[in-house]
Amino acid sequence: MKKHILTALGLFAACTMSATQYMHINLQNGKEYDVKVEKTDRVSHVTEGDEVFIKVTRTDGSSSLYPMNGAEVTFDEEIARMEGDVANWDIKTAMENGCIYDTSIVHELREKGADKWEINDALYNAQNEYSRCILKNKDGMKLSLKGSEVDAIRSANKTATDLFWEITKDNDHKDKNVIFSPTSLQFALAMLVNGADNDSAYSEITKMLGQQDMPLDFMNNMYEKRMTTLITENPIKVEIGVANAAFLQNGIHFGKNYLQNIEEYYKAAANNVDFSLDTTYKIMDKWAKETTNGMIPSLQIPKNPNLWIVLANALSFQGEWANKFDKSATRSDTFITATGEKKKVEKMNNLYEGCYAEGDNYQLVTLRFYDGYVMNVILPKEGVAPEAALAEIDLDSIQYKYGRTEMGPDTIYCSSLSLPKFNLDDQIELNENLEKLGLKNTFSKNFNNIAEGAHVSKIKQLTHLEIDEDGAKGAAITTISMEGSAMHEYKNVKVDVNRPFIVTINKPQSHEVLFIGLINDPTQKGE
Repeated sequence: MKKHILTALGLFAACTMSATQYMHINLQNGKEYDVKVEKTDRVSHVTEGDEVFIKVTRTDGSSSLYPMNGAEVTFDEEIARMEGDVANWDIKTAMENGCIYDTSIVHELREKGADKWEINDALYNAQNEYSRCILKNKDGMKLSLKGSEVDAIRSANKTATDLFWEITKDNDHKDKNVIFSPTSLQFALAMLVNGADNDSAYSEITKMLGQQDMPLDFMNNMYEKRMTTLITENPIKVEIGVANAAFLQNGIHFGKNYLQNIEEYYKAAANNVDFSLDTTYKIMDKWAKETTNGMIPSLQIPKNPNLWIVLANALSFQGEWANKFDKSATRSDTFITATGEKKKVEKMNNLYEGCYAEGDNYQLVTLRFYDGYVMNVILPKEGVAPEAALAEIDLDSIQYKYGRTEMGPDTIYCSSLSLPKFNLDDQIELNENLEKLGLKNTFSKNFNNIAEGAHVSKIKQLTHLEIDEDGAKGAAITTISMEGSAMHEYKNVKVDVNRPFIVTINKPQSHEVLFIGLINDPTQKGE
């Protein structure tokens, strides 16, 4: 832990302490004592005769003198606390790439007493301006992930997949559709761990994020790269959105270092709210709707006056197929659900060349969007559990089926895909499943670096995913509440998705897994 060190030989200016902390005085005779210094106290030095003293002046005008001759004086690492309105916190951030996330207008509006809707609009405008600047300058940015960062993300994705299977087994989701976003959860947990002052909680969250006890600056820089890459990508006919927010109860002292970190690295907009008012939940729902293009219209957080903080990550995706389905080829067909029930579904039909893979436990067809984004349709073989099928696949490096002979033409495998259309919503409360995977202290310890006494009460994810002839679109919000052309022979493989199947939307090149879904019944809309 860093220390601010003062000695008798060094004079220091009077200052207002920005946090409750302790001043440690170590005398030459070996004696030492601690002095509690409140955030409102002023600390200065005074000289009386040959004696040098530290003077602590209280708000009531009283003061205390502490001898400094020959003494070493240290202060705990300053954890500045913000009180009341975030208008008191300057959250302008200059980035290395020359872009500035400028929220000065937000402060001005708050000082003028503007309504919350106008303030929130200003926040969104600031975010949009920053995003446009990033897009303009992206070619000069160093956004590539290092080997250690790639390893961490791949490990985090493996853990997220384990969590996904835990979700499919719980009572609320057994034999039902499950849609889950690893990327959204990872961003929300990364924001949370910035406030961990407990080693055990920090250790277990960073393990879930890919590397146990990884340094905070390493993690934050990695997630800043991920976020910048996602918001700067402008692929053809693909739209991606990422947004973070912190909703903060008025009157609570929040860690300034924490808020600055989530703003700098995660571009999290800070919103002061009153969780006892209905308007607060309307503000949060408005944020959810706007950041997901209307796919998730509400955070679905029940009114709770005991809430202090809601951290939120929103992720949205909308893309057109590079090879669209012909709507005239869509047919009604039979789908056998996880419970064995036969249902009529609308199935799309198309032929895909060179994007078929198979293993002992699965058949797979990759449907491409543009610029690297794909959706994998994974059909477990008869009698094979979906978990066993996905475990056999590396989403970053799928081995497509390709036949080569010494004599004669190579074989290119084509897939004749018959895929159900679906439009699904899901809501997942993650506390119990996260605890099963090791996040025990996360729910039992306070996060004092966020606010004294703050603890995690609920981690929840809302998701939406729909697939039709034109493309796919999906959204997820995670909330943390505190409270070439050669001669070829073509071989066609029929892939009739007539039973429970898995879908993923991901980009292998950047190791992002935006969505994983287990579709047990395409006819059910979900939550």
